[in-house]
Amino acid sequence: MDMLDDNPPGFRGVISGYTCKNGNGPRDPMRKYVGGIFVAFLKAYLDGETADFKAIVNEPDLAPVKLDPVEFIES
Repeated sequence: MDMLDDNPPGFRGVISGYTCKNGNGPRDPMRKYVGGIFVAFLKAYLDGETADFKAIVNEPDLAPVKLDPVEFIES
């Protein structure tokens, strides 16, 4: 939840404060990465354009955040 909203209002904010982990670093790089990988995934899945998705998987240094190693099994 806090990927999209730093301080959610009302009851949702109270619940997310208790249930969601809040990191210390800036959220902007992670938001950019999540948006980019999601769009690349949708383009690969819906349009068959896999170049961006494969580039991110094959070269994790392209991402604005540090990624753990990924095992990608192409179907």
